[in-house]
Amino acid sequence: MKRPSQYIVRSTLLFSIAIAIGLWYWLPYTEKDDGEPNRIERDQAASDVSDTSDQPDMIRILALRKHLLSMPEDSVARFELAMKLLSLDKQMALQEFQLIPKESPLYLETQKRMAAIFIMSQQSSEAESILKRLHVDYPDDFAVELSLAELYSDQRFFQEALPHIVKSIELKPDRIESYLLHAWALEELGRFDEMREPLEMAIRIEPMHYVAHSLLGFAYLQSGQIELAYEHVSWCLRTDGKNGFVQETAAAVERERGHLDKAFEHAKSAMKLSPERLDPPLIAADILMYRKKPEEAYELLKDRYEAGENAIRFLGAFARAASGCGHRSEAKTAFEKIELIYLQKMEKRRENE
Repeated sequence: MKRPSQYIVRSTLLFSIAIAIGLWYWLPYTEKDDGEPNRIERDQAASDVSDTSDQPDMIRILALRKHLLSMPEDSVARFELAMKLLSLDKQMALQEFQLIPKESPLYLETQKRMAAIFIMSQQSSEAESILKRLHVDYPDDFAVELSLAELYSDQRFFQEALPHIVKSIELKPDRIESYLLHAWALEELGRFDEMREPLEMAIRIEPMHYVAHSLLGFAYLQSGQIELAYEHVSWCLRTDGKNGFVQETAAAVERERGHLDKAFEHAKSAMKLSPERLDPPLIAADILMYRKKPEEAYELLKDRYEAGENAIRFLGAFARAASGCGHRSEAKTAFEKIELIYLQKMEKRRENE
């Protein structure tokens, strides 16, 4: 069965906080006096108003700019100015953030904001540089660890993501999404047996967590523990049977249990619910071939040939079905494509060595 990565990534439970939004979420801006000049006094001196909280942003920005001309070292005012500029021009905000020195009490928060701006601007290397530096200087900062974990995962650097995922869990052990992120990274690395621990922890925290149960069922399936997989998949089907990935996993589980009729029905349901996934038709075609119905398997896969023509498993199944019902030329073409894909992969591997 194909890995469920796309399902996991789409899950709002896994990425309930997108990378950049996550930084924003974990960085609440609190207006407090850090021992620097009082803001109301600065505002009065700059714009002759005593209560600026109700003033339009542009008036406030002008007041802050005027104040900073005479007090450029005021990092609290500069941070506030940068925050005001965020909704108008992120690059201007970035320029202001960059002027806040390391000795400022707002330095850590400023650096996080800068990393978030770089991420939203798709400047991953700049964001990574900041976050890696903060990781060294502030090793127990949850937002930094989570952001590095998600940044690396988003770039599919799962090996690099793992230590930051583990650290983020250590810092906030009750956050379920971190366990799901951990399971995703392990799945992508092919470490299926290890997926179970973070998923079991997620279920301990929230026993009715649907995504954790569905992924745990998949993990047990991949490690050959079919009855445990059946237990979690059955729970998911009872809770909400209208989930394509769950129906797909149920099809694979029932096939392994020898219940081919049930497997075929689950595969058909999965095809309706998740028509973009290739495993449900592959499971159904496999059952049809076992029942000596190659023509039906061929027609089923032919309808999805365009979506699967670059997947070796799909091409192999299609070639067998086509050959089984006399479509020799199509089978030959599919086998040639498999050979070409293998050669391309080998060439790419050599280039990366």
